[in-house]
Amino acid sequence: MTTQKITQNYEKLDNSLVSVKESMRDFFGYAVAAKQQTVVVGAPGQDVLATNSNRRHNHIIRNAGMAYIYERQTNGPWDLKRTLMPPSAEGSGRFGDAVATAGKTVVVGMPKKDGEATGLGINAGAIYIYEKMKNGLWDMTPVGSGTFAGGMRSARFGYAVGVSGDTIVIGAPGQDVAGRKNVGAIFLCERPHDDWREPERLLPQPVNLPENQELGRAVAIDKDMIVVGAPGEAAAIRGRGGVDERQE
Repeated sequence: MTTQKITQNYEKLDNSLVSVKESMRDFFGYAVAAKQQTVVVGAPGQDVLATNSNRRHNHIIRNAGMAYIYERQTNGPWDLKRTLMPPSAEGSGRFGDAVATAGKTVVVGMPKKDGEATGLGINAGAIYIYEKMKNGLWDMTPVGSGTFAGGMRSARFGYAVGVSGDTIVIGAPGQDVAGRKNVGAIFLCERPHDDWREPERLLPQPVNLPENQELGRAVAIDKDMIVVGAPGEAAAIRGRGGVDERQE
């Protein structure tokens, strides 16, 4: 087995990728995902250079976050194909905190994105969906601008993401339920035809609603099976995963 290091700023050296500039504060590699010849790397601590509307003044948005898509060439090295940034960068938004990929789809979580409703959506969270187009380029899906937001204050929607086929699973471990804090929630975003639908929440059973269980802190999906982590459920002693097999 051969290994190869990937960094966000690199130069080719033989068949490896070698860093030419790194910052530990970028948290490059905080989240990773791979499928076949595609690798996605999140760097949620990376700063973003923004330009105001009159294009005269640049300013740095701290910890806005970025993500990177790499593809492996035939019997060759991994090449950087696309650098992803949130359409509207926010300080400490942490775009790239979670990433997932399957087929021609890449999903990036931004769990600390503020919601649109002033005062109601701090750290509500959002996900961004990217597709590989026919020309081989990766771009945000045009449907719904490829963006879905959580909307609830401190829900951290997009803290964990997974994708399999035409289904995306999203964790929101900070979501409050029935007045109980940080119960957590799971959302499904499906594409029955060409368009991604708005995420729908999977409601846990009422007997499984203790505070601070953080349901959705980790998620995984493979075809019709979804696995969800709730690390705070067992009195913070050990985590417990829930398995949901969908029935047609």
